Amino acid sequence: MSKTIEDNGWTAVPRSLEKLLANRKNPKSKATPLQVSDLPLPSSPIVDSIMKHAKDHLPEQTFSHSMRVFYFGQAIAMQHFPEWRYSPETYLLASLLHDIGTTEDNMKNTQLSFEFQGGIQALNLLTQNGAPQSAAESVCETIIRHQDVGETGNISTLTAAIHFATLLDNAGANPELVHRERKESQDTSDDLIKRKETLTYLAITNLYMLDQLVAYRFVEESTGDTVLKGQATSDIMSVVSNEETVCRFQHLLQDDPSLGNPPNQHISHSR
Repeated sequence: MSKTIEDNGWTAVPRSLEKLLANRKNPKSKATPLQVSDLPLPSSPIVDSIMKHAKDHLPEQTFSHSMRVFYFGQAIAMQHFPEWRYSPETYLLASLLHDIGTTEDNMKNTQLSFEFQGGIQALNLLTQNGAPQSAAESVCETIIRHQDVGETGNISTLTAAIHFATLLDNAGANPELVHRERKESQDTSDDLIKRKETLTYLAITNLYMLDQLVAYRFVEESTGDTVLKGQATSDIMSVVSNEETVCRFQHLLQDDPSLGNPPNQHISHSR
């Protein structure tokens, strides 16, 4: 197999995620806690340009989803499919652009499905920014097929990674593939991060949302964005299950404004 095919995620694998899980080299592989440093965010002129494009054009919630898709996919591939050798940069580009076709301008300017519109736009954008043809086309195909889930035929490893990640983030599928905790860093000097983690574990009772917040923390520490603000805070408050936890969480938020603003109301969900 050529290095270009492997690096850009073109290796063919079964389209069925169930088959992929059953036939992995270690069918009993378990997710373990990861540090942020285990999943480094790629950096290059192309990544910087596409990151800016995604931030400028995607709604905040969609951009956050795209970043979670990157981290979930990387964690799943690393711990359950270590033989997949695609470039993290190519996967990041696919993650950042996989929903670019859903923006208001894109939706109203075409009759194409958003996956096709997004794939074509990504291909042009990456080519204009100097991406190798193989990488640009791999991202394009992954975006076009990122909702093409099924039991027959094959897909690329890049598409398989994004299937696992988007289904986990959007539907809570296969949550056992990502550990709910983040491994403690050896650097214990950052009290603010530790305090945010404590808040997270105090407030969250829904396991899937806890998985999401693992990725929120990865996003924050890698990009400098604040994790417990806006939608993240609303997400936390929407799944807490008892008034005592809500009161404790709101008190801590008020005590430290950098952690975000408490919402005016919350929706309590039972387990």
